[in-house]
Amino acid sequence: MKSLDHILHEAANLPENQRSSLDKKPGKGVEQAWGELAEKRFSDLITGKEKPVSWDELKKEIQK
Repeated sequence: MKSLDHILHEAANLPENQRSSLDKKPGKGVEQAWGELAEKRFSDLITGKEKPVSWDELKKEIQK
């Protein structure tokens, strides 16, 4: 599995036309949409609609 530093290095070395979207500011409403999503996910955890997953479980799932 690649380290975060390695991935960031690769992203920084992409040609301009492939990484320009990483340099742009988010479009209108993006911050609000992320905030709403975070609130919904938090609410789902608090109400029991969703169950938390441990970091170890998540790593195992990602590596499948």
